[in-house]
Amino acid sequence: MKDYGAGWIGFVKMFLLYCLVGFVVCLMSGLFLLLDLVDEAGAVLGRRLDNPVGVVGSYFVHGSWEHLGYNLLFYLLGVFLIFVYSVVPVERVRWVVDWRRWVLLQVVLIVFTGVLDLWFANLVYARGGSAVGMSDFVYAVDVGALASVYYGLFGENRILREKRRRFIMWSLVIVVILSFFLVVANTYSGFLASVNVLAHMKGILAGFIVFFTLFFVKKRSLGAIAFAVNVICIIGLIAVLIQLRF
Repeated sequence: MKDYGAGWIGFVKMFLLYCLVGFVVCLMSGLFLLLDLVDEAGAVLGRRLDNPVGVVGSYFVHGSWEHLGYNLLFYLLGVFLIFVYSVVPVERVRWVVDWRRWVLLQVVLIVFTGVLDLWFANLVYARGGSAVGMSDFVYAVDVGALASVYYGLFGENRILREKRRRFIMWSLVIVVILSFFLVVANTYSGFLASVNVLAHMKGILAGFIVFFTLFFVKKRSLGAIAFAVNVICIIGLIAVLIQLRF
């Protein structure tokens, strides 16, 4: 593991830096909630076809504390896994090997996910609807966490065989839990009329496109294939479960 300077204090400090983008988003969202300015902020920053600012601005507005808390919780979960897999001594995730690179990648994810959601086959906006929140970005991050696990699983063996087996076992457990969360959370969202589940699915798709591309740039083709199969199964299962419900 990397030496961060002060043991666990340094470890926690670096993790908080990895979470910088999410903290800024949540700080602004919390401020709007505290000042009871959600409607006003949504009018200016909400994502809709006649408001290009909403591509990014919508992330900084949440409809309730519950909405904000849910997104923050699963953002922290995804970033924590990405952070851990960027420091494990098996095969560090090179695209997030330092917090500055990860912050830059999150900015790319935010813009790409917002553009993909707003201008690619989303009936909510075509019918004049509007959306706020960072759920789609959170799902893109969680897909990135899934990619990081696969990157580690298909990386070079740099630890003892006993630890390698334990690493594989825990990595597979994480894959199952993350996949289960993505399926259940999005299936449940699909049952709620107030939730833009298409935006959530776009977040999964955006995360897949970005991290799948990075896999091939880093020449991890086997990991990329396993990752792709996993994400395709997740999306397909969500679609089937939502259709069965209706």
